[in-house]
Amino acid sequence: VEHGWEQRSVPPDTAVPFARVDLSHVPADGQQAALEQAAAEWQTTLDITNGPLARVVHFELAPGRASRVLVIVHHLAVDGISWRILLEDLQQAYLAQSTGSGAALPSTSSSFADWAESLARHADSQSLAREIDYWDADAAETPSSLPVDVARPASENTEASAKVVTTALTVEETRRLLHDVPAAYRTQINDALLAALTDTISSWTGDDAILLDLEGHGRELAGDDLDMSRTVGWFTAVFPLRLDRRGRSDTGDLLKSVKEQLRAVPNHGMGYGVLRYCSGDEAVRQRLSGLPRPQMIFNYLGQFGQLLPKSSLFRLANESIGPTHDPRGERRYLLDVRAGVYADRLEIDWTYSTNVHTQATIDALAQRYLDRLRTLIDHCRSPHAGAYTPSDFPLAGLDRRELDELLSGATGVEDVYPLAPLQGGMLFHALHASGATSYCMQVTCTLDGALDIDAFENAWRDVMQRHAALRTSFPIGHGRDGLQIVWRSAELPFHVEDWRLVREVERSTRLDTFRAEDRQRAFDLSRPPLFRLALLRVADERYECIWTYHHLILDGWSAYTVLKEVFATYSFLRGMSTDRPLPARPYSDYIAALGANDLAGAESFWRHSLRGFTKPTSLEPGDGSMGLASNGGGEQASGTYGEGRLSFTPEDSAALEQLARAHRLTMNSLAHGAWSLVLNHLDGSGDVMFGATVTGRPPELTGVESMVGVFINTLPVRVRIRHDMPLSEWLAGLQREQAERHPFEHTPLSKIQEWSELSGRRSLFESILVFENFPIDFSLHQRHGGLNISNVRSSIDEHYPIIVVVEPSPCLSIHIKYDRARLAPGTIAELLKGFESVLRSALADIHAPVQEVEADVRRTLAEDRGGVHRERQDSNRRKLSSMRGATRSQPLGEPTSQVSDGADDP
Repeated sequence: VEHGWEQRSVPPDTAVPFARVDLSHVPADGQQAALEQAAAEWQTTLDITNGPLARVVHFELAPGRASRVLVIVHHLAVDGISWRILLEDLQQAYLAQSTGSGAALPSTSSSFADWAESLARHADSQSLAREIDYWDADAAETPSSLPVDVARPASENTEASAKVVTTALTVEETRRLLHDVPAAYRTQINDALLAALTDTISSWTGDDAILLDLEGHGRELAGDDLDMSRTVGWFTAVFPLRLDRRGRSDTGDLLKSVKEQLRAVPNHGMGYGVLRYCSGDEAVRQRLSGLPRPQMIFNYLGQFGQLLPKSSLFRLANESIGPTHDPRGERRYLLDVRAGVYADRLEIDWTYSTNVHTQATIDALAQRYLDRLRTLIDHCRSPHAGAYTPSDFPLAGLDRRELDELLSGATGVEDVYPLAPLQGGMLFHALHASGATSYCMQVTCTLDGALDIDAFENAWRDVMQRHAALRTSFPIGHGRDGLQIVWRSAELPFHVEDWRLVREVERSTRLDTFRAEDRQRAFDLSRPPLFRLALLRVADERYECIWTYHHLILDGWSAYTVLKEVFATYSFLRGMSTDRPLPARPYSDYIAALGANDLAGAESFWRHSLRGFTKPTSLEPGDGSMGLASNGGGEQASGTYGEGRLSFTPEDSAALEQLARAHRLTMNSLAHGAWSLVLNHLDGSGDVMFGATVTGRPPELTGVESMVGVFINTLPVRVRIRHDMPLSEWLAGLQREQAERHPFEHTPLSKIQEWSELSGRRSLFESILVFENFPIDFSLHQRHGGLNISNVRSSIDEHYPIIVVVEPSPCLSIHIKYDRARLAPGTIAELLKGFESVLRSALADIHAPVQEVEADVRRTLAEDRGGVHRERQDSNRRKLSSMRGATRSQPLGEPTSQVSDGADDP
């Protein structure tokens, strides 16, 4: 049309022209010729301007011979993948008509128009603009032209002069090409085919590089909201590709080099055509249209034995379909090389012009290509073949030398990618901490029932194969401590002991000792898996299961996900359930999403958030107003922990949840506010900071809730105490600040530390608040595969002087673990009292000024200290009275909290 090319869709009820041709009267020995002549005539009947673009012709042959159906569709309307869809639908429609069932055809996916509009939107995007420099980077180094046998004008390279030379590998050679070659260097079929082609053409031209157009199916650029799997249309993408074999005389090196050059092509080459033809910037279109024009094209069409399944009513006919190009048309390329697998054999068609090349030249070229393919196949099957290349692990960001140094000839590597933010901090501390058992976590549970140990072990193996985190190690040294390696497999560390002869009175102590010693056994971070299992049989149908793992591979949410899947798989393997956990989204997708985060924006946010904070919040009493005392003298070794717990009744817990909902607050915000006020009583600055863990699972990452790995992060929370503000408004402000931190919650703590104004290597905070909001599945405490699972408990990571764990369900509880070298049990008891006082003040009047809540805390602690002081006086009097033969006593009220100095493990 006047403004350019345009395509229109006719109404969906428009019939495809259908014709019947009766050749049954033609003698048997002439039917093939008649059929092919008729097919050639029908091929000329398509009209791209007025239609039709599709036509179906049914040929009736002699009695007893199967009829033929010629389906003609213009290439403007279909590509190779479209044929598979059309033939599948044709069979289903035919069956529905012949049986009268009226069965509906499979639903279509996104429309071709949606795809075209998506390309138009993408054409001027920033991401695509970054590709422009790639496409003309090698323009100055144009490879030599292809040799010709006859110097002819381009106009004589016509379709009429085209001829095809076809060669093929054997069935066995094809099998090796498709199955053995990819295993050696983690290649795809195109890598091998193009490596052999580069070797063949460069030997012919005498140039180390070749330039060709590469044709692909072109469906890669569909947006996340588009599904093109069952869309019929012409999606084919063609883009120029320069392949260089310089310095790659070895077959393996050449294959790896071509593989890397192909992986470097952005978006599978799809962006080239979009930029050249659809960009709104005329300069961009001209820049790309001016690039050197390749003289050959290559296309691998796939395995056409799969075009029609064995169960199909149809099969491909042997007769010619007739010419698919107008003989008067001018050919675009000197060589058109197309490969595909037909009847289990790789066939390669070399289409050339007899006006330009002799058949002898093309025969020799085609034979040389087969020889190169066979050499490549033999090399990949040899014992010394095989290596990884940087494109195998694109997230790792390694060059060839770094990758070789990291893996050093290792085999069985599945993936390599960077650490998540918290993993980076944990690995640093694990490598530099004085104890080798840093970050060893543990989950224990009791199993009652007739346990099938083999099925239980296999369930763990199954889950280990499903999740990469359970097969991950962390390379130490090589300057690459910021990476993790996923292995294809790892040996399951499964230990079983029989304790049925151990006396019951000894069993508890022995179990505690076993658990403690197992936690003290260090992991070798460079060898997977970083977890181990122990199954202790304490009775005929009772087992204690101890699962110890390194925090580097799992967070709490993930640990419970693994346990849930293990017991579900156990039930399935025992035949007691038909549900088997589905494969989860790989952890590498989360790592890739992290890589797209805006670190510059995060730096700006955290610098602003921490501005003016130059002194960490103290855990020591400031003015003595609370009377808190540390252990001071360091009587206990650093790193030994005691704990205290405060629990609310179900009624009070429900009341707090209802209060939070009524004022559009979360229980997490209530906990943040309570801990901030308690810390301010210690510090007295009115500006406190503590660490808080976040789940780190981005909701926009589909399937993130079932992914396994380390997602949590620890972030600084800075809170300014607004004494004259109503508690409800102040808490709402904390919640808003929490929401503002959300886009930057994946920032590594080490980076935040760098951006802060604290001098030296001082930590931003000495206490962390952990709000356990991951969905612990309480079905773990029910029966699975004939087992009753109970007494599930887990350890808490201990790397700060104070760790406050808030568990909201089923009853609110506050659990404090503390370093006994820094803090005394009495201090922790008062911290718990202060926490409780804030929450009870909120229940009494959430609109009261913050300063009144603080006053309530002071009164509560003063009364509590007075009660403790009187208790001590009464104890002394009782001792004196006892000495004098007299006894005096006074009943005490029940405490609301329990504190342990760590001598016993509660």
